[in-house]
Amino acid sequence: MKLVSRTLSLLVMTGIAVFFMGCDGGGGEDKTQQEKQLIKLNSTWALSKVNNDGTDRNDFLNIKLEITGTYAQDGTYNYKFASGGTLPNPSPWPKYGTWKFGANPLTEIIRDPVSSSSTNPNSEIDMNYEVTDTQLIITFVIPDGSLGWAGGATRAKAVKGNWRFEFTKQQ
Repeated sequence: MKLVSRTLSLLVMTGIAVFFMGCDGGGGEDKTQQEKQLIKLNSTWALSKVNNDGTDRNDFLNIKLEITGTYAQDGTYNYKFASGGTLPNPSPWPKYGTWKFGANPLTEIIRDPVSSSSTNPNSEIDMNYEVTDTQLIITFVIPDGSLGWAGGATRAKAVKGNWRFEFTKQQ
């Protein structure tokens, strides 16, 4: 009887030990909203559709948006637009720059935030975004009077207005 009792006790103790070995101790911090969103955004995105003030634009050819960066609280990250493609001239996007999360990191980013090292203090653009595992949609407004940024084609077109860019995640 003692043998059965000891064996049963040993099995229960072993089971408890195995269960707790699978736990991380509860001391790990959860990722912040910014960190979770950065993980989703860090990728290469192929441009699938562009709309400016209700008109589809077909002059953005083979464009890719590369978003890169390592998480830092309230950090600034990098982007490269037009990777391997051609932008209209002028363009509502610079070819590369920096960005950071806005007040709501789930839906807002600031492209080319003004800093002490900014070469163009008028380049800051508030943007809204939606991101899933496979799609990124970015919307923003370029105010009247903006000159835009140099593109890659010779066609000149105003950059002002409401913009919507839809991207598909590259594998």
